[in-house]
Amino acid sequence: MTKLALAGTACLAALTSFAITSFADSPKLFTTQSEVTWSQPFGAQGPSFGFVEGKYGDKHPASFFVKAKAGFDSGWHVHSEDYKAVVISGTFTEQQQGKSENTLPSGTFFVQPGKQTHRNGCTSGADCLVFVHFDNGADSTPMTADGKPVKK
Repeated sequence: MTKLALAGTACLAALTSFAITSFADSPKLFTTQSEVTWSQPFGAQGPSFGFVEGKYGDKHPASFFVKAKAGFDSGWHVHSEDYKAVVISGTFTEQQQGKSENTLPSGTFFVQPGKQTHRNGCTSGADCLVFVHFDNGADSTPMTADGKPVKK
C-alpha cells in the first residue's frame, strides 16, 4: 500500500507541476475594462472602439467593445465578414437595407451578415456599450442607403 500511495503522490505532484506550467505559459484569459485602450477612428463624433483581441483591418479574429453616445447613427455601411454582437447597455438599433429599424435592448445577442448594407445606432435614452466579434477580420465600408459605395 505504501508503494501505491507514494506512486499516487508522485503522479499528483507531476500533474500539478505540469498544470501550473501549462497555465503560466498560456495567453491571458481575461481583460478588464481598465485595461482596454479606446480609440475613435472615425473622429470625435464617432463611436469609441476598445479592442481586446485582434485589430481593425486585418483578416484575423477581432473582438472589441463599441461605445456609442445616445443618439448616434453609424450611417449606412457594409462589412466583408459576418459578426456577432451582444448589447451590454443602452438600446442599440440595427436596420438592414430596405427593411425597418429594429431596437435591441441590453442583453440582446445579434448577428450581422457580411456583405449586407445596414446601419446601426444608439437610441436617445442612454449611451450604448456593445461587444462585437468577427471571426475573419473587422472592417467597414461606407455605403449609400441604396447599397452603393460612398464616393470619397
